[in-house]
Amino acid sequence: MRLITGPVVAIVAIVGACALGASAAAAQDGEFVKTQLVDTTLNPMEIDVAPDGTVFYVERRGVVGVWDPGTQSAREIGTVPVTTFEENGLMGIALDPDYETNGWIYLAYSVPPVATVTQRVSRFQLDLAGDLDLTSEVPVFEWTHLRETCCHSAGALEFDPDGNLLITTGDNTNPFASNGYTPIDERPGRESWDAQRTSANTNDHNGKLLRITPNETILPGAEPGIGPTYTIPDGNMFG
Repeated sequence: MRLITGPVVAIVAIVGACALGASAAAAQDGEFVKTQLVDTTLNPMEIDVAPDGTVFYVERRGVVGVWDPGTQSAREIGTVPVTTFEENGLMGIALDPDYETNGWIYLAYSVPPVATVTQRVSRFQLDLAGDLDLTSEVPVFEWTHLRETCCHSAGALEFDPDGNLLITTGDNTNPFASNGYTPIDERPGRESWDAQRTSANTNDHNGKLLRITPNETILPGAEPGIGPTYTIPDGNMFG
């Protein structure tokens, strides 16, 4: 189970007894056991748990860390370069469904510098020491995200039972100039204050729950896009 947190200073993993190898009796009548694993993080955003109970977590500032169930300790395994302008940064993590055999880890992050206006999902691997190998990065999916102002950045990741990758994207719209009403501002130069541009627009990736199927084989240097790095699964509402 995964927990997405806000700007707090600790990761509190809410996991079933199985995830930590505890007795099933510890979670009775549908309850959960709340166990604090790490208390030294800054802006923890998302976690994923490997089959052996290892907990992977990401911090908005770009840090990727792991908690080892054997040693009951955590360590940082790498830092992805990100921009943390406004609500941006390292937003999401998901282990590949076949992580035990391929070792693939997917990360969603805000590409620096601010001027790139690009959010990216990439696939990484760990090196022999168990650290994040930044040179192994394979970009899979990208979307444009305006950054002249805040707000509503997102990037949580999850694989569904069919091996499709689900990606959440914030609506990339500033809601603080609409007096509590829906942020709709059609005036020139006010695109960042107009949700019609994003969540209400089927041709824009922002403000959506996206579903893609990452290609197993991606050629070196392939540009993220339909065909070279991923396909669209049957049943998507929009291509």
